[in-house]
Amino acid sequence: MLQSRVWAVVGDVMNPIKPASQVVQRLIANNKQVYRVNPRAPEEPCFANLALCHQQEPIEAVNLIISPKVGPAIVDDMISLGIPNLFIQPGAHPGEEAISKAIAAGITVREGCVLIEMPHSAPKL
Repeated sequence: MLQSRVWAVVGDVMNPIKPASQVVQRLIANNKQVYRVNPRAPEEPCFANLALCHQQEPIEAVNLIISPKVGPAIVDDMISLGIPNLFIQPGAHPGEEAISKAIAAGITVREGCVLIEMPHSAPKL
């Protein structure tokens, strides 16, 4: 999943002191195409939902770093759009029912922290 090239990060992505913003920066530093999604406060360059950024290019992985109450709707969107990978940050678990639906739909689900698991910068080739 960490090898996915196109990501959507769902959370408070425009606030530089929030972890969602830090995840965006880490992914960009690793040469990922990143779409910012904040259903609560969309503002440029942030999208209101996954469907809008998925229209730009197919999303390969979603990093969920938002309230668990919002998570089930994001999982439903992923299923309808055919997005294959869900990475859940600590504190953003959308509940067992949403996870079960995701897995049943063929979505690979991983829980962890991108800030820990992804290198600080892209590896040199």
